[in-house]
Amino acid sequence: MANILVVEGYPPSLSALTAALALGNHRVVEAKDGVEALAKARAEHFDLVISDILLPRMDGFEFVRQMRNIPASALTPVIFTMATYDQAEARSLAAACGVKYFLPRPSTSKETLEAVAAALSEPPPAATEAGPESE
Repeated sequence: MANILVVEGYPPSLSALTAALALGNHRVVEAKDGVEALAKARAEHFDLVISDILLPRMDGFEFVRQMRNIPASALTPVIFTMATYDQAEARSLAAACGVKYFLPRPSTSKETLEAVAAALSEPPPAATEAGPESE
């Protein structure tokens, strides 16, 4: 069971993600925009963040950039959800803030739980840098 922050401004998508994560017995904290999510990331540690890219008040890219400045959240894996967005541009911007996981919207519960499992199973970047390849 992971502690997951879900950042989604569209209520049906938020409900779908929350329901899918409940099937995996994950604890879910919801935020409706990047500003609210940033406040929650400052107050609590999350094992994973799932965020839409297009959000009111602060988009997903800016939210993740600012979240990376919070010591307890700097290495937290992030999955971006996206529906209608330029995929190449989105992946470029995501890479700039350390995000490599994407989930199409809409997604099935199975797709959501598979993406969550993949993101949670990857070692944090600091552990990878200290591995044998860096010697």
